[in-house]
Formats: sequence, C-alpha cells, structure tokens
Amino acid sequence: MNFMINIIDTNKIRKDIERAKLISDYVIVYLHFGEEYQRKANFFQKELVNKIFNYGVEVIIASHPHVIQEIIFENGKLIAYSLGNFLSNQRWRYSDAGAILNFTIEKNDSNKIFIKDVYVKPTWVFKGKINNRIQFRILKADTTNFPIYLNNEDKIKIKQAYSDTKQQLKNIKIN
Repeated sequence: MNFMINIIDTNKIRKDIERAKLISDYVIVYLHFGEEYQRKANFFQKELVNKIFNYGVEVIIASHPHVIQEIIFENGKLIAYSLGNFLSNQRWRYSDAGAILNFTIEKNDSNKIFIKDVYVKPTWVFKGKINNRIQFRILKADTTNFPIYLNNEDKIKIKQAYSDTKQQLKNIKIN
C-alpha cells in the first residue's frame, strides 16, 4: 500500500509525509510505538513526535502500550501517544480501558486548515456472560448509567477506569 508507513525510519516518514502532502489537504500520521503498559510516553516517543511535527504534520495518533498515555493539544498540534485498548481480553487495571478520540478538522475561508473541538470518550471493555454466552462489550466509561448485566465488581472497575482516564487526560475535554 503506497499510503502507509510501515517502519519507524524518520527519513522514510519525512518522504512519505512530503508525498502525502502533494495529494492531500491534510496529513494525519498514525504510529505504533511505545512501551507496553507504561502510562507515560517515553523519551523516544517524544523525540519522534517532535521530529514528525517538524515535518509539517499537525496530528499524530498512536497506539501499542495497551494503556492510555498522554493526549496533548496545544499550539494547533494534537498528539495522542496511546489510546489504550479499544477491545481486549486484558483484564487488569489500565489495560481494560481506552479512549475514543474525537476532533474536527476545519478549513476556513482563507483555506487555512485547523483542528478544533478535541475531546475523548472514555471506554471500558466488559467481558462476561450475557444470555448464557461469554461476550465482550465496549462500554462508555460512565459512572451514572450502568447496563443491567454489570455486577458490582464490574461497576467498581468501570468507575476506576473512568477516574483513571480523567486523571491521565486532565488537559483534554472528557465527553
């Protein structure tokens, strides 16, 4: 596929971004990087993100650590170091949660493109029996409205996931 970057090679990434900019109004980079189960981006991640921002990209979305890492939106640039697990059989704290990232890309009358309305929807993965069958459900991590099939332990875990996500993403709007 000629629109994807398959390895972390900064020269290749830069060239691919340059080519993508020739045929696109806006380029978003997706990375698969970071240390598993680490809730903070490491030095390598931060250095790579800075390089890619310097190549003229304004949005980088990443995953791999299986836990939510920082999401930062400042000076018109957005980096989501890790959105956690969307659907997973990993059932321990931090790895059973994820974040759905939402944002709007808008072009104004001067043809300037910018990002606005950045927010996340925290999620939690339910695994349990519903109608006598083991099922996985991606639930909005919400502390006010629980599905009837959640038991008390599930309710505690979903509340913890919501609290952990709010704490981790305290600079991003939670919806």
